[in-house]
Amino acid sequence: MLDYKKVFDGFAQLAGLENPVEKEFTLILELSIFEVEAMCGDKCSLPENAERLCTAAAAFAYYKYSLLSAAQEDSFKAGDLTVAGPDRQKAVAAARSLRDDAVAMIYDIVGNSSFYFGQV
Repeated sequence: MLDYKKVFDGFAQLAGLENPVEKEFTLILELSIFEVEAMCGDKCSLPENAERLCTAAAAFAYYKYSLLSAAQEDSFKAGDLTVAGPDRQKAVAAARSLRDDAVAMIYDIVGNSSFYFGQV
C-alpha cells in the first residue's frame, strides 16, 4: 500500500495549497492511490518503487483536483461587466501533462499491465 501521507504532501505541493485540511481531499487521494495500485499490482509493495509511485499518485490526485476546480463557476456578472477567473482549461491541461509525465515515470513498473498510455 502506498504511503497516504507522502501522496497527500505531494498533492498539496503540486496544488500550491497552504495548510490544506487533509480530510477535504480524502476521496480524490484515495481514488488516486487505488488507481496507481491497480496499475502496478504486486509491484506497489516493493520499497524501491515507493517514491515514484507516491509521486505518481499525487499527480493523479492533482489532475482530479484540477478537473473538479475547473467544473466550478469561475466568473461572475455585475451589470454589463463580466469578471472571469483564471483560465481553467490551461490549468487542467497542465495537470494532465503532469499526470502523463508521472505515468511515463512509472511505465517500467506498470509496463506489463493493461493500462493504456496514450492520447485519444
